[in-house]
Amino acid sequence: REKSYEYRSQNSNDAMLAQLYALDGVDAAFVYGHDYTNYPSGTDADGIPLHYIWVIVEGGANSDIGTVIYANVGGAGTVGAVSVDVPTSSGQVYVSKFDRVESSDLHIKFQIQPTVAGFIFDDASIKTYISENLKYNAYEYAETSKVTAMALEAINANGGGGVPVNVEISSNGSTWVDYLTVATKKNKFTVTTTNITI
Repeated sequence: REKSYEYRSQNSNDAMLAQLYALDGVDAAFVYGHDYTNYPSGTDADGIPLHYIWVIVEGGANSDIGTVIYANVGGAGTVGAVSVDVPTSSGQVYVSKFDRVESSDLHIKFQIQPTVAGFIFDDASIKTYISENLKYNAYEYAETSKVTAMALEAINANGGGGVPVNVEISSNGSTWVDYLTVATKKNKFTVTTTNITI
């Protein structure tokens, strides 16, 4: 809702972001400008050159996204792996560039401490519940308190009788920690049942 207030702005990252969210099928969008304050003479920590912006989008049609970028770029350059040719009113072609959100595997493991003697847990259903409901945004970190809360919710949704303990997470399934960040701002953690160990 706050992002939509900027919709009427022109040639700004805020206007671009609002218009991207208004496109059919767009689930998430991010617009990053070059960090001139900390990198006044070259490419910043995200790899954005001077006078460029980096747009990252999840969902939506490439052509629609490219058109929104062109309408709001205001003379700045764009970076990204996806290129869209946008015809201009002058008969030229502007190349809009952006990136798509990319998934990064998040591995989870935990034990279930029974609170009801003799209760039999449906591990497969618990894993499915977690994989369907534990969601992350692009560039969102992962930590075990969120995973623990979701694991408890999954257990309760499948009959209860226990609590998750010794919860750990991993990016590779071998090195286990309680806090992780993704590689870049275009990555987001995703969880599949095969990456959950109970």
